[in-house]
Amino acid sequence: MVLGVLALSTSVIASILFILVSLLLIPISFEFIKQRINISKTIRNVIILCITPLALFLYGKALIKEVDDAFKIMNEKVAEQSFLTFRDVSKELIEIDIDTMVNFNTLINVAEKINCDDKIAVVKIETQKNIYKVQPLTFCGEIFDYKLREIIYVNLDSITVNYKLNYPIDSLKIVLNKHLKNPQNDNNYPLSNEKRLISIDVDGKRDIKETKKILLKIISCINEINSKKHLSFMFQKGGIIREVE
Repeated sequence: MVLGVLALSTSVIASILFILVSLLLIPISFEFIKQRINISKTIRNVIILCITPLALFLYGKALIKEVDDAFKIMNEKVAEQSFLTFRDVSKELIEIDIDTMVNFNTLINVAEKINCDDKIAVVKIETQKNIYKVQPLTFCGEIFDYKLREIIYVNLDSITVNYKLNYPIDSLKIVLNKHLKNPQNDNNYPLSNEKRLISIDVDGKRDIKETKKILLKIISCINEINSKKHLSFMFQKGGIIREVE
């Protein structure tokens, strides 16, 4: 019985000691968990502090690149090229933005009104990289003397040389090279001291984009040929005026 009591007492004491130890460890466990949470928060804050400057740096770098690209585009647009025939300094230059016109007929009407009002109409043709300015000749009832070989007629599909020779529009560069330089002194093209006129005609039913497209194509060929001597542009409705037999 004494042994039983002692065994019971030992069990009770062990239980009591276990409870006491558990009670002592509970605060320690809470403190450990708290520390772990604090450590997690600290690590998170450190990560945020490291990532935030990097994110801002990358964003700033991307923004700077966008600004630089925008300035490059703006600088590229500064390049201008003019095709002016006559320049009377006493007359005011009036620009016509081709993109604001409805069609070719509208463009001719506006240009003629300006020129016949004793001013000079200049058609502005703008692309992403360049601005071209073309002065179309208009005569306001005046007689303009020229030889048939001094003018080529260009429309969206074909080219007419010296009133009688017809070529597809794909031959534009070849025809322009002969028209502007005439290296073989072909009698169908202007001689060295003669005018070099390019008459443009586009169907009035077509959108102005078609006029812009053909003008840019002609300008591109002229720049490749690298010759503008005695060069003039004409805008004419209906193209060639036929001879009366």
